[in-house]
This record gives sequence, structure tokens and C-alpha cells, in this order.
Amino acid sequence: MRRFRFLHTADLHLGTPFQGLRKHLPEVWVQKLQAAASGVFDRIVDVALAEQVDFVTIAGDVFDADVVPMGVQFALRRGFERLRDAGVRVVMSHGNHDPLSKPGPIEWPDNVHVFPAAPSRKTADYRVPSVRFELAGGTVVQVSGFSYSRAEMRESFVDAFERDAGVDFAVALYHGDIGGAAGALHANYCAASVTELMSRGFDVWALGHIHRPMVLSASHPLIVYPGIPQGRHIREAGRLGCLVIDVDEQGSTTWTRHPVATVVWVTSTVSLDDVHDLGEVPMRVAQAIEADVAGLGGSGAVVRVVLEGTTPRFADVSDEDALLEAVQAQLDRMGGCAMVERVVNRTKPPIDLDTLRASSAFVGIFLQLSDRLRQDLPGARAVLSEWLGDVFHAGNELSLDQIDDAVVMEWVDQAEHLVLRFLTEAAEDEGR
Repeated sequence: MRRFRFLHTADLHLGTPFQGLRKHLPEVWVQKLQAAASGVFDRIVDVALAEQVDFVTIAGDVFDADVVPMGVQFALRRGFERLRDAGVRVVMSHGNHDPLSKPGPIEWPDNVHVFPAAPSRKTADYRVPSVRFELAGGTVVQVSGFSYSRAEMRESFVDAFERDAGVDFAVALYHGDIGGAAGALHANYCAASVTELMSRGFDVWALGHIHRPMVLSASHPLIVYPGIPQGRHIREAGRLGCLVIDVDEQGSTTWTRHPVATVVWVTSTVSLDDVHDLGEVPMRVAQAIEADVAGLGGSGAVVRVVLEGTTPRFADVSDEDALLEAVQAQLDRMGGCAMVERVVNRTKPPIDLDTLRASSAFVGIFLQLSDRLRQDLPGARAVLSEWLGDVFHAGNELSLDQIDDAVVMEWVDQAEHLVLRFLTEAAEDEGR
């Protein structure tokens, strides 16, 4: 077998509408993000051509939805044609966001192979389809995979993957939750264990569905999530990209991550311990942001600021919108290319919280409750469902089940923050 290399990516989410961002960002930054997201495949193709890969694999969620704007499909076809002109094959599947329920309106170039949809319910005799091709030097590669036939597919398809006899190297494309990697941020579609994957005899499991880059097995077989290549919100932070995987004569693999995100999401955590002068805060935060985004490259960063620490200015910095404006003005004066998306105040007042927590007063009981809810997510959801039943119910098509766990915990933090703020302001009023 001769050396070769291929590029793996997943979760491009082409056609993301970015509707919710207009609540938090100026239109110019929304347009920057839209341009970054719509051009991500062109940048991936640039990497593939520069690295002279032999083929490209895409593990699902190529599109953000099953109804795709025509311009998005034209742009994707142009990228495929660039790869075709360089002699690069593409093997791809569809995931839960873009299930292959019917043929698309555009036929891809002949260098592109799309795996057909799997049955909505796996049968005992179902075998995942494969494509085989010969690389330079006679190396025979097998790539196996399937597309989703509907948006929600829960059962594992791993035991339907079979390595063909006579191939030199075998790659499995799989869009789903492996080893519980989905956590609270992704649905556990086509869930399977790492042990299941290792038992099937493939050399690489090239995964999709989880938007964080993750290596679940670094040795044979390589089991890897490339992550989403262009972040769209704060939970998709960092300089994200795609993977170029090198295979040597013995079939051993090494990989290199190639950043392609041009707008990067960043969380800047800033301590306000012992800050007495509110006027210091915008400069302190702006300097922290500059340090966090230095060297990221691209066309800019969208930043969420998290304020921590204990400060006598606890109540003052609770006006998050005013603080955001002051920080952004300071950044603009410093000439940086960053936009503050939100300021989250997690500071504490300089009071004895442990003593308060142990008291039988309202604030003590509330602090005890918030502590319990942080340790009991189902309990937090149950309490919120009881309190907010008039808001979250089937009649208005809202459900707490659709709210991320991180958001539920944030609501608990915000409720505690409000109680402490009222307590602090009341104490200040009494002292006047």
C-alpha cells in the first residue's frame, strides 16, 4: 500500500438562516457571519487542493435543513467541480438536519458519491453500502456509510457496517452519537459505543453530528469528530476547521487540523475581584478580550463576556446592556476587530453567602434551592415547568424539552443573581 491522504469534514450546515442573531448583533456582523458560513465549503476545498488530498469525506448535515436555498446548492456544486477538476473524489452522507427523503433538484458532478438513505427501521439483513476506488499505486480504498432517511433516527447502525475482503484501507462514515459524546447539546441519534465501532474492522471512523472536535480513539482505528467547520453561536467557539488524515504504508494514521472559520466565537472571562471604581471595568474587559482574540486570524471575533469575582460594584455591573456599550466603545477606540455579543454578570457581592445560605430567611431558602437545582437538572426542569407552565406548554408549541441544559442552568444562575441584587440594593438603601 502506498501513502495517501484524505480530508474529512462534517456538519457544514450550509444555509443556516441566523435569524436569532439580529437580536444581539449589528447587521454588519450578522452579514459577516452569513458570509463566513456560506463560504465555508470553498475554504475547505482550498485546503483539499493545497494539501493535494486523494479524496474528501463529508459525514452528514451538509445542509442546515432539508429545504435548501438554490443559491446554496449552486455554490456547493461549484466546490465539487473544483475538486473534480483536480481529480479529487467526494464521498458524502446526509444527517438528521438534511435527511435524504427525496432526490435533490441538482445532480452533483460525477466525482461525488452520495450514500443512499438507510431504512427508517433497520432490518436484520440490512448492510450499509460501500464505494470502492483505486488510488495511485494500486491502493484500494473502501468508504462505507448511509444517509438519514428521516430527521430522527435513534438506533445504532454500526453492526450493519462490513469491511470488504481485498481492500487495503476502509473508512466508515457515521453521523451520530458515539460514546455519549452528544451530552446535553446534541440529540443521541444513531447512538453507539466506541467498543462497537472498534469491533467492525474499519481503519477510520470518520464521524459527524457532534460540533466539538473530538478524538475518541487515536490509535487503530482512528475514531474522530472533526467538529463544525464554522461556528454559528457561542456554543461553537474557537478556530474550527477540518481534518487532513495521512495514511502511511502500514495503514497507520496521523491527522492535522486546518482552521477554516473566518469569524470566531470567543468567551472572555474577566475577574472583577476587588474592583471599587466602575470606570475601570470597560478597559479591564477590553484588554482581556484583546488578549483572548490575539492570533485567531480571520475577519474578526464575536465575544461573550463573563464577569466573575467578588466586587462591591456587584449591583452596578448588573446593567449588562450599558456595560456592553461601554466595552464595545473601548474596543473600537483600541482598533480591535471584535464585537461583544453579550455580557453575563456572574459576580458576587461582598457579603457572607455561606451564612446567608444557612439561614431560614427567604434569601437563605432560595440559595439552598438554587444549589440543589444546579445538582439536579431534572429537578430544575420540573420546578421551571411548574413555575412557567403558562408559558411553556403544547398549546403555544413551546416545550422545556427543547431548551438546552446549559440554558436551564443559566436561568437558575440568573434567578439567584436577581435575588442577590435586590438584597444588595436594599442594604445600600438602608445605609443611606
